[in-house]
Amino acid sequence: MPDPKIDEYRRQAQHCIEQAQRSASLPDKESWLKMAGQWQELADILTRSGKKNPPEPGQGRADRDDQ
Repeated sequence: MPDPKIDEYRRQAQHCIEQAQRSASLPDKESWLKMAGQWQELADILTRSGKKNPPEPGQGRADRDDQ
């Protein structure tokens, strides 16, 4: 059975991509696409782990400064 959170995260990523396509401003496009990538990364993490809960904000690898 598909995880509804994964589906929701992918919908959010798609919404961000659509917003980026509508944006006239390059900085806005970049921000929307960055958010899309973060939503997709959460969906991918859940898909790989099989867990029902995503990492807490600030705990994902994209948010760490020590990379």
